[in-house]
Amino acid sequence: MRKYATFDGRASRSEYWWFVLVFVVPAFVVTDLVREIAWLIVTLALMLPYVAVSFRRLHDVGRSGWWFWMPPAASTFGDILIWQDRGMAMLLSNLNLLLAFASAAIMFYWLVSPGDAEANRFGEPSVPAG
Repeated sequence: MRKYATFDGRASRSEYWWFVLVFVVPAFVVTDLVREIAWLIVTLALMLPYVAVSFRRLHDVGRSGWWFWMPPAASTFGDILIWQDRGMAMLLSNLNLLLAFASAAIMFYWLVSPGDAEANRFGEPSVPAG
């Protein structure tokens, strides 16, 4: 959490996955037990650092942090297509699922890939936490 809103630089695989394991997963498990208002508070508190660590993780594999928005953009694009042409809703719904799954799979691949061993346009390699 020291880099709460730091979007520049790089994040190693371990930094990203430890953040998810230590902060995101327990927070959502606990708040699921406490209900909606706690879930909303935790979501708002963790949104900025989650996006920041994701941007830095993408920087570590040589990608722009803006790729983080690929899965939600793909899903939104599919929703717009369905809304525009209800006659082809079934086909477009399947296309939407395909876009969402493919973009999420690509994002997951980047998040689990090893970072660049050498300096890249985002800086020097990050030092793994721990």
